[in-house]
Amino acid sequence: MAVEIVGKIIQKFDKIEGVSKTDKPWSKQDILLETQENFPRKVLITAFSEKISEIANFKVNDEVIASVNIESREFGGKWYTNINVWRMQYKNNGTGSNGHAASAVTGDETSFYSDEQDSDVLPF
Repeated sequence: MAVEIVGKIIQKFDKIEGVSKTDKPWSKQDILLETQENFPRKVLITAFSEKISEIANFKVNDEVIASVNIESREFGGKWYTNINVWRMQYKNNGTGSNGHAASAVTGDETSFYSDEQDSDVLPF
């Protein structure tokens, strides 16, 4: 399911790296957005692998439009929901809070997993 979230970056978390059960390296970085609604909500979105370097130009307090995929899956009898960013762009005409332009994260609306066999491996 592809969704757009409009909000302000509240916090960027440190990058986390690891290796899956199939010995494939992975990395992720979480970003906390606050939506711009009458009753703002905080939403934690995740960038995987090459998307991390593509979001590096976005800073705290930047107003962005994040295109995300929302996916839930079962692991060990419990359900987990991921909100994965596949494109991010500045809300205000392509410039950040400092007025500098930056390229947007681009990608397709497919899964972030390079191999469907790895889609059932949680990165934690």
